Amino acid sequence: MLAAPLIILAAALAITGCGAVSGSAGLKAQPDAVGSGAAHGPASAHAARAREMHSGAAHPRAHAAAARAGHRRGGPAEARVMRDRARQSRRLARDMRHAESAPGAQIPVAFAHPALPKPVRARRVHGWSVTGVGDSVMLGSQPALDHRLPGIDVDAQVSRQFSVGLQVVAALASSGELRRIVVVGLGTNGTVTGSQIRQLMAEIGQHRRLVLVNTFEARPWEAEVNSTLAEAARRYRNVVLANWHRAIEHRTYLLSGDGVHPQTDGTLLYARVVYRAVQRAGNLPR
Repeated sequence: MLAAPLIILAAALAITGCGAVSGSAGLKAQPDAVGSGAAHGPASAHAARAREMHSGAAHPRAHAAAARAGHRRGGPAEARVMRDRARQSRRLARDMRHAESAPGAQIPVAFAHPALPKPVRARRVHGWSVTGVGDSVMLGSQPALDHRLPGIDVDAQVSRQFSVGLQVVAALASSGELRRIVVVGLGTNGTVTGSQIRQLMAEIGQHRRLVLVNTFEARPWEAEVNSTLAEAARRYRNVVLANWHRAIEHRTYLLSGDGVHPQTDGTLLYARVVYRAVQRAGNLPR
């Protein structure tokens, strides 16, 4: 008499167990179902999970909290569902972190890095694009300038005044021989005025670049000349100051006995100062 009820009870328990196992398997299969739609390997699976994460999957901590709340409200079955969802969310979050590094992954636009601007490489200015107009300091430094800026066209003369240099620049401009970058090294033999700077700028024009080399000498007009040239460099966007005064003032042993004209090693320093100013001028914004 007891055998039949026991058989019926065993059958019921077996059916219930199978349902629980199949339900558990179905729940555990959910995370794998996320990547089952990917037909193109791990990269696409990563991207698919990343897009699902972006489209509204809850945060893993939220699922964990929901799992604890479900355990209190609905018992072990609901808590188990919530734990499975929390694991799924953690997996999606992990896949999101690795999706970008996976080869061939399709990253959602919201998570893609913006395109960074390419660094601008400075253009090197060569001597064939440079004209030099100067006095005896530039004349004595011409070999060093030729070495630093091969092809530079130098027109320099002993005792030349700024007013004469203006005439030289104007003649070169009208004959079409004035190059894109003009280096003017005048002021050793006399003053330079704001009016002369304006005349020079009119000859140079806006499409050229001008380098003004200041002066170093124990003469009354030195400070005035250097102040005028520095003001021009501040005022005009296409003007660069080559600060010969600052470069040589603590290296006067590189000058000859008159304290004005550089010796051989001093001409190398002069050429370096001019070269650096020319490179800055050649890379000014247009």
